[in-house]
Amino acid sequence: MSSNLFQVQQSSIPSQSEGATPALPLTRMGLPVGATIWDYLALQGRMFNLTETAQGTALTGSAATFALTAPTIRFTVPTGYTVFPHRFNLGYAARAGTVNQVLVIYSEGDSFTSGTAIPVPYNWRTDNPRASILTSVRHCSGAAIVEAALTKPRSLYKWNQASASAAGEPLQHNIVWSTVVPIVGPASFLVFVSGTGTAATYTFGLDWAEVPTTSVI
Repeated sequence: MSSNLFQVQQSSIPSQSEGATPALPLTRMGLPVGATIWDYLALQGRMFNLTETAQGTALTGSAATFALTAPTIRFTVPTGYTVFPHRFNLGYAARAGTVNQVLVIYSEGDSFTSGTAIPVPYNWRTDNPRASILTSVRHCSGAAIVEAALTKPRSLYKWNQASASAAGEPLQHNIVWSTVVPIVGPASFLVFVSGTGTAATYTFGLDWAEVPTTSVI
């Protein structure tokens, strides 16, 4: 007897032709499957995580007047794929700039120019059923990222503080996008962690889903 509880298609996302009614996912007992889109994408092996290479070792952000040409973390979504950002977690180790900012944005096209490569993202599933399709995955700690002019940037999150951190002040950002934000490739996803005059140091976690564009639109 099979021990599988759910009828799950693992290798691809089911799609229907125009006007067709999709089948309702059911357990083997005939009960409808109740899951969020994030649950489904995670089981499909389409969710990914990016973080600092040495866990808990702070990275260095940007130290200058904020500029769209100098992101702190970035990646490119290639043609043929769509990315859904899910969560961004930022923990400051130190924040002493006269103005501190955190921005999460995305734009049309691939604006990456230069920056030192970092390790590839990990699949949420520990059996790693598929690798990330992202290109130009970078963070600026140790080497600045250079970005070309952005095309029609969209904002996902903004935070500004015109002072350094004080004792006892929360030094955490945890942003969750509960709805899907379709970033259709070619596109660029950028995070800015900047401190005017003095660079902030931080740790982070970034999660997203990657789906073939033909499966979603």
